[in-house]
Amino acid sequence: MTLFNSEQYEKHLLAYIKKEVTKASAQGVVVGVSGGVDSSVVLKLAKKVFPNSYSAFFLPIESCALDYKCIDDLINQDFLIETTELQNIFNSFMVSIKKEETVFTRKQQGNLKARIRSSFLFTFANIKNYLVLGTSNFSEYHLGYFTKFGDGSADIYPLIRLFKSQVYDMAKHLNTPSSIIERAPSAGLWENQTDEKEMGFKYSEFERFFKNQPLKSDKKNSLIEKMNKLSEHKRQVIFPEWPNKV
Repeated sequence: MTLFNSEQYEKHLLAYIKKEVTKASAQGVVVGVSGGVDSSVVLKLAKKVFPNSYSAFFLPIESCALDYKCIDDLINQDFLIETTELQNIFNSFMVSIKKEETVFTRKQQGNLKARIRSSFLFTFANIKNYLVLGTSNFSEYHLGYFTKFGDGSADIYPLIRLFKSQVYDMAKHLNTPSSIIERAPSAGLWENQTDEKEMGFKYSEFERFFKNQPLKSDKKNSLIEKMNKLSEHKRQVIFPEWPNKV
């Protein structure tokens, strides 16, 4: 099996991003940075391709102290990241939803946060004639572990063919701060939330499963299959079939 070469793949991604932006007649790129490893890698790629026409935003909504620290660590590496608080927008949604006297779960609130952030990024990109860089990796994409029309929405997806382990390889290659590499993967949906705790298995276990190395736990094997099947609608536009007679 061919070993993953971070240096070669970096060159491939830099060319890919530049080609797609040029093809769209766009002027640059924008990325939402969370303080996690995926968005940090995309940020570093963005600056390399468009050093004078990239924008990065940290968009906190009930974000934790570690998120802020990781953002500061990136800023200390000479990255321009603008913090725009979106808490008031989220609060306005919450007030309206509570009037409906309906159950609004913690997960649903997390999805709302992701969609608010996505709306901000696409609006900014529209104004600047930029493209939105996605931060989803293959592991998340295959499992449907993203918010539809939220963090799963972008114009181009640099990491979409990479397992989570390969994203970490890229992060180390690109000299990403240790505070980001060492933290537990988290979508930042609520306090102390982690991806692996919410999914019920580790990213490394998914990677083994996908490479035809079934896990010892039948429960985890079934869970991975179920997540993929139930999230199919997130990965494709589903049109109705033509009726036999029109």
